[in-house]
Amino acid sequence: MAGIIKYFLRPHKMLVRISQLLLVLIFSISAIGKLLHPESFFSFLIKTSFAEEFIVPIYYLVLIFEIYLSVSILLGLNIKTSARMTFALLTVFTLVIIYALIRGLSANCGCFGDIFNGDIGVFVILRNMIFMLTSLIVIRNTDKTFSIRKNI
Repeated sequence: MAGIIKYFLRPHKMLVRISQLLLVLIFSISAIGKLLHPESFFSFLIKTSFAEEFIVPIYYLVLIFEIYLSVSILLGLNIKTSARMTFALLTVFTLVIIYALIRGLSANCGCFGDIFNGDIGVFVILRNMIFMLTSLIVIRNTDKTFSIRKNI
């Protein structure tokens, strides 16, 4: 009986792979959005009181991370580390949004450039928490993820 309960409580391979693909989509769309419309991300950083000399380096750092994470998770390379990095990055994004809300800001976060409206609020925080849960599913079940190394 305990084995049956464990079987149903453990995420199935399909859920883990869907989570893996969802992370790829999230970070790919985010990177493309920032490439096409960096001004919305810049605007949000300026409104949150980041020093102007740090805005461009932060933009490139976030962009490079998002591209790296998309590719590495897609190919299943260093999947556990990459999923942990997505969790950490989403945590930082969420904390910045909470900070902006506490300061009373109402703005587009620029999370996806201008592809999606990302006006900060409870919805964006909940969305990020769902994305963080997706990262945790991948972190805890790396044996079920797709990996190019396993399939060569």
